[in-house]
Amino acid sequence: MKNLRMLIPFYTWFLARKNGYSKSWKVAVACFQFETGNYTNRGAKELHNICGMRPANVRPQNRVGVSDGYAVFANYYDCIEDYFLRQKNFGVSDSGDVKTWVHELKASKYFEANENEYFKGVTYYYNLDSRDSER
Repeated sequence: MKNLRMLIPFYTWFLARKNGYSKSWKVAVACFQFETGNYTNRGAKELHNICGMRPANVRPQNRVGVSDGYAVFANYYDCIEDYFLRQKNFGVSDSGDVKTWVHELKASKYFEANENEYFKGVTYYYNLDSRDSER
């Protein structure tokens, strides 16, 4: 678990920059933490899917399988890269702002939950991460 908390931000920073999302990488990490219960759900543990990614129908996807309607990835790197490729494909901008990122994710139909609740969850992890880095 501790390795994931170090590995995921590094992969996210690298892949965000590679795909044109250098401002939004910390917001993406907070999304991953929120969606997986801080990397504790089945998707994170068994599917290498920290984004809740479903099988893509309108774009190429680097998944290795499908389990219960979710994409299965060979590793976290592939999952995170797919996440940014998806955002690029759907026109999500590199705002670096939690509210804008969440709003654009919702508008692109990335998640079905209530936008305000999703925003609150992502903001919690975003702020938690910011407090940790200030120590």
